[in-house]
Amino acid sequence: MSFTVDLQPFMTFHIIWMFAGLILLTVSVILGVLCVRFRPERVRTPRTSAVARQVSYPEIRTRYLKKIDELERRHKAGEIPLREAYMALSKEARGFVREMTGDNPLNMTLSELKAGKYQSLSKLVNDYYEPEFAFRSDSNFTKSCERTRRMIGQWK
Repeated sequence: MSFTVDLQPFMTFHIIWMFAGLILLTVSVILGVLCVRFRPERVRTPRTSAVARQVSYPEIRTRYLKKIDELERRHKAGEIPLREAYMALSKEARGFVREMTGDNPLNMTLSELKAGKYQSLSKLVNDYYEPEFAFRSDSNFTKSCERTRRMIGQWK
């Protein structure tokens, strides 16, 4: 059994389809160039620092001190283990600095905090690292809470 295939002669399609394809290609290239060249600028959102939002330092300080008190109470009651307590304490300390400055220290590493303008926060985060990541720790959570309260109270 054998099959034969007859090939169609070259250029048997109507020439208009070739021109339509070329025109479509040209239009899409021109639109692509125009979209890239005249794209709108990204809208920059203003920093949401305490000054920009007109929230006073005492209000923010009081709110975060209450959060730390609650965290310490929960840890003493055995509701959260030491590791999770330190993770939450670190998050609260960084959140306080974020609200006061508009910067985002939640995403900064310890070396970035030390290199920047957050020396008091970097000292706290450095103290949190061992109990936060160690398998076992003898850290005193109450003292860490006190140091965090002191940082919040002495914020400038």
